[in-house]
Amino acid sequence: MVISFTVPGEPVAQPRVKAVNQGGFTRVYTPATAKPYKEAVRMVAMGHWRIPPASGPVIMHIDFLFARPKSITWKRRAMPRRPHTKKPDLDNLAKAVLDALNGLLFFDDSQVVRLVLNKSYVAGGEEPHTVITITEVSNVECVPGDS
Repeated sequence: MVISFTVPGEPVAQPRVKAVNQGGFTRVYTPATAKPYKEAVRMVAMGHWRIPPASGPVIMHIDFLFARPKSITWKRRAMPRRPHTKKPDLDNLAKAVLDALNGLLFFDDSQVVRLVLNKSYVAGGEEPHTVITITEVSNVECVPGDS
């Protein structure tokens, strides 16, 4: 089974865990900056996936598309997609999506056997968004690239 869906809005990376000293005790927490984005990913995914979650291996393709900065925006020239080489890091973006889909599309993100990621600026006329494609593969099926 293959499903693909688009999450509107600027992609947000999973923040790093922080530690704070309070009254002689160290408290560890994860900032909630990615929470609205993760909820949006989850809500869109709910409309495209069946229950229960996939029990076998899955392959994921995720395209993160960011708003173009004014320095690469033109009025009279074509504006194709361009590579996004600034922060946030690609692995932290993927972590936010995988965490959001955990327990919904698959039982655990350890089931993801292949992860294909792309980070770009949108083309002219596009809005920022994330495109997620999930392919459920059987346990006996040969995953492309295996020897």
